[in-house]
Amino acid sequence: MEEMRGNQQTNSLSRSFEHETNPQQRDEGLLTWILTGDYQHDSIVRAEFAYESAPDSQLCLNILGFVSNFLTTSMFLLNMCEKLLDSLSLKAVSDRSFLLQIIKSLILAAKVQISSESTRVYSAEDEVPDNVFKQLNNVIKSHDEISSRMEVVLLLEAAGCFHLINKKQPNFRQLRQKLIDEERWQLALEVSTKCGLDAATVWASWGIVCLRAGNLNGARSRLSKCLEPRRVSPILDEVVNVLEALAKTQRAFLSKRNNNLDDNNPHYLQSRLDRLNAICEGSLTHLLDLKEVKYSSRDRCLNEAEFYLKTYGSPESLLSFYVRHSMLSAGIQYAKKNKAPVEMFVNGFWIPACQVGCMEDLLKMIKQIDPLLEFWRDYICEVCKELRKKYFFHTAKRLYSWIGDWVQAGHACCTIYRMYSSDFKRMSQGKKLLQEAEVHFNQFLESKIAMGFTLIDDEVQAVEHALKVTKLQIEASDYIAECQEQLWKTLGSKSVLTYLSQEKKSSGSLSKRGSTLKLSEQNQRIPTLFDDEAGVKSVLELLIMAPTVDPSRLQLAWKISAEMEVPWKPILEKCVVTLSVNRRFSELSVFVNFIRYQQRISGDSNSKLDEALMKAVKQLNADEPAIKDSELIIGLIEALSVKVLTYLSLGWLQSAYALAVRSQSVPDVRRILEECEKRNETGIQRLCCNWLALYGNR
Repeated sequence: MEEMRGNQQTNSLSRSFEHETNPQQRDEGLLTWILTGDYQHDSIVRAEFAYESAPDSQLCLNILGFVSNFLTTSMFLLNMCEKLLDSLSLKAVSDRSFLLQIIKSLILAAKVQISSESTRVYSAEDEVPDNVFKQLNNVIKSHDEISSRMEVVLLLEAAGCFHLINKKQPNFRQLRQKLIDEERWQLALEVSTKCGLDAATVWASWGIVCLRAGNLNGARSRLSKCLEPRRVSPILDEVVNVLEALAKTQRAFLSKRNNNLDDNNPHYLQSRLDRLNAICEGSLTHLLDLKEVKYSSRDRCLNEAEFYLKTYGSPESLLSFYVRHSMLSAGIQYAKKNKAPVEMFVNGFWIPACQVGCMEDLLKMIKQIDPLLEFWRDYICEVCKELRKKYFFHTAKRLYSWIGDWVQAGHACCTIYRMYSSDFKRMSQGKKLLQEAEVHFNQFLESKIAMGFTLIDDEVQAVEHALKVTKLQIEASDYIAECQEQLWKTLGSKSVLTYLSQEKKSSGSLSKRGSTLKLSEQNQRIPTLFDDEAGVKSVLELLIMAPTVDPSRLQLAWKISAEMEVPWKPILEKCVVTLSVNRRFSELSVFVNFIRYQQRISGDSNSKLDEALMKAVKQLNADEPAIKDSELIIGLIEALSVKVLTYLSLGWLQSAYALAVRSQSVPDVRRILEECEKRNETGIQRLCCNWLALYGNR
């Protein structure tokens, strides 16, 4: 049907041409255009032909009416509109309004044809090919793009901003930015709406310009359209920066204490406006009190920044703002009212405030707000935990003391002391910390006793143990400080160095065995009684194997081992072997006699000490025989059987036999006999057999 209609229209047009080209019906003197069929003649006629009312959109549409494919016609119209829009910015265009009317009529015609074709396609009973749907969607998409572009062009034409149109396809974001730069806010908003762009950029720029101009209320209404509560936004950061810069500038302006101000200075004008507003409100009591009005202007900027941070910012940003501007009281009240998370409060407020030296001011303000510390006591305890995680032990110690948590204050002192144990000199200087810890532990015990607690209470016992360890460390540090670095030269073993190079797990409190601290090979330190069992053993080794073995240090070491419940066997072996290898036999004798005396008092066996001496003899003769030195050490062994075993380990069978026979020890003689059989020592073997034959049945 469409093809038949097209053929009928074509035949009608041909008949009209024939009628017009009939020479008999032409008026004389009227120029007519005749197609004769001659190719050359017809080409010239077509090239010279022109419509009398060109450009004529209606004639264009009439001609396109003979095209049967509406989609092709619509696409042609849209392409023509795009070309015409591109030509709008050309200087050759004399009547831009007329050209815009033509484009509008072509877009409208394309829209009508698209609507008609859409209705036909979607209501067709027969199956429509997929390429038709695809072509229809492409045409609709092109129409929407051209329509949006046309609407923007009409907006710019009405606003007198046609100079912003690019020669080619415009970038709407760039166009919007140009409008923002020229402060054409409403037009920028309309362009954003027409082009489907986010209007937040326009509102933000508009609001910030209002801020810089001092229109705070206008800025609030505009920025409220682009800011969202509790959402990170660079717009909010810029707003706060602008307000802080204004406050800073006004503060610098106020620091100039002269009245010879330039009337063109914007801050002077602002101060004059402030005075005028105050007069209108009846709140300016003294016309010469200009300084207060100026200061209120600065405070208003900071208050405005605080408003934005409270309304739209995160708690972290607000607390950081309070610290930057020394608004400590506001930060404390905000944390209490909103119960700010401890980690956030510490990182965002407390630590920055302490870094600028405001901790004492914070404590005074907290005391004023909460004299009984009903809220802040538990809160500060949590703050201290976070501070200790970050190794801010000095600050934690001060806070624990301030809230009266004497136990944790004492532990903090001990932890700081351990941090000072990187060398002997610093350890000696840290003795005051131990004395302070002792005071804190005593304060806790006195308070508990006053409250009626007994010494059986677990917490009281733990603190008493910590107090004893602290006192012992004070005594030990006095001895160790006297020796200083000579102790390291004296130590022949690597046990302490091995301990120092190990990585221990960090802990902030004292336990029965003492707490630990993370170490590394690059951060070696001197062991203390607050370390784990290996650290306590190292302290005992230092006390025992000082440049000279001193009975008072030995007594302290024995006292520490009893209080800390440290096993003596490995310490005995270590010290005896070290003193023996270094040929410090006189000191070894003093040490052995002291240990035997203590073991007699406590009722312990001497076997561990004798075994340590035997091990020292073996170590002494490991590289080369040391007969004389070995005899000195063996002379310190009390147990006969251990002496015999020592002789046998050295291969001194004759000495072992003589000792066993002199003591009439049958088991030892038999043990010597077995060793002779292994070594094939027939002489000593025969003597053992003869002796056993005479005395073996006893």
